[in-house]
Amino acid sequence: MDCFSSLTILRRWFRISFFVSCLFLFPLANSAQDISLKQFLEQVRNKNDSYRAAQEAVEASGVHRLESELLTQPNLFLSAEYKDDGKPSFIPTFNYEKLLTQTYMAGISKQTLFGLQGKFYYSLMETSYKGLFPTYDEGRPTIELSQSLWRNDFGSELRAQVKAQVAQSQAKQFSEKFKMTSTLVQAETSYWRLNLARQSYTLGNENLARGEKIYSWAKKRVDQSLADRSDLLQAKALLKARQLDLKVYQDELRSASLAFNSARGVDSDQVDEVLEPLSGELIKGLKIAEVEPVRSDVLAAREQSKALQSLSVVSQERNQPQLEVYGAYAFNSRESNKQSAFSESWERRPTQIIGVRFSTPISWSQMTDLQHGYAKEARAAELNYQRQEFLQQQDWRDLKLHFIEAKSRLAEAEELEKVQKEKLDHERSRQEWGRTTLFQVLTFEGDLISAQALRLRYLAEVLQVAAQMKLYGSEQ
Repeated sequence: MDCFSSLTILRRWFRISFFVSCLFLFPLANSAQDISLKQFLEQVRNKNDSYRAAQEAVEASGVHRLESELLTQPNLFLSAEYKDDGKPSFIPTFNYEKLLTQTYMAGISKQTLFGLQGKFYYSLMETSYKGLFPTYDEGRPTIELSQSLWRNDFGSELRAQVKAQVAQSQAKQFSEKFKMTSTLVQAETSYWRLNLARQSYTLGNENLARGEKIYSWAKKRVDQSLADRSDLLQAKALLKARQLDLKVYQDELRSASLAFNSARGVDSDQVDEVLEPLSGELIKGLKIAEVEPVRSDVLAAREQSKALQSLSVVSQERNQPQLEVYGAYAFNSRESNKQSAFSESWERRPTQIIGVRFSTPISWSQMTDLQHGYAKEARAAELNYQRQEFLQQQDWRDLKLHFIEAKSRLAEAEELEKVQKEKLDHERSRQEWGRTTLFQVLTFEGDLISAQALRLRYLAEVLQVAAQMKLYGSEQ
């Protein structure tokens, strides 16, 4: 061998070695990546619009609870008024063209939970009788108090308003949390659905390959006049049936892939990632919660019931007669300029007021009917909550029993599949020695396929029930 040939061989060996090294050291760019259930649910949290909308609503409902606090927070009020009054004077010796006033007021008011309302304000008024007297200024610091004694008696209506707003906010929060949890449960179901669809498709391909092998074997024997044509027809029918089954599995795989991608906000029916394997350890790790949980939608119904009961109290109070005692205390000053009026107003010429106010609807019969209607509405909300709580307890017990039975059925189906596979392998070995018929082998093939389908069915049932149980708890 000359030197040139040796060099050529060496170069080829180096290229092959380099290529093989690249295959082992560097993964292909388009190789599929693994995606666990946890990673998939994280994608759902970040990309699913329904989940994100519910999450925003939960945060918003938490802020809405602050509205109840505003009912008892101090309020600042300001006012400015200019008045030009041309009414004639009724006193002959006190004639003027018209009365001009400018009034400025600033103060703070506050409503308490026990029905007491207070105001403190300062008013400064400039008065001018045009054509008679020079301008003068009046200063008046005033404190006013009023206490309700019938409607909103000692703050009952206000406290009910606060409770209603808090309960409505919590009901909204629980309702949106339930939507978040439901979205994740649906996403988990779509994850396992795709996993099972892939397994079914793989088994369908394997069954089709075996059917093609049996058909080829039967055709060869018929061509050699070693078997009857009925064996070929049986094998052909089996092949057609498995081709049809594979198309069904393929459609389910496409539909499951579409649901999988839809849950994470992807518009495609192709999933390239490798899903988490359905191992025995995974199934054994699925357990029932020791303490009976409460679904968020039932908690929302409870809070909605509280809100309607409080609103019923508010509505009843709104139609009650109004009786309140009130009082006011003010200092007064009247000076030729604003500065003097302000400084002198804090210590001279007090004004004291005390009184009682009363008002009532005249239609007592209608008011009574309204109160009965509001009471029935609150009772209806309470009954609705009790019904949902009752149904939740029933559903939870049913889910627990269903989960236990499904796991038991899955274990039995796995044992059945093993027995059917062992039976088929034994019958195939008998067929090789001519001790059985093709019909018997095909029958055992069908038994194995049925056992495989049964195992996948119960596996899907276990995973679905396990996902549904996550509705009874906090967000995953």
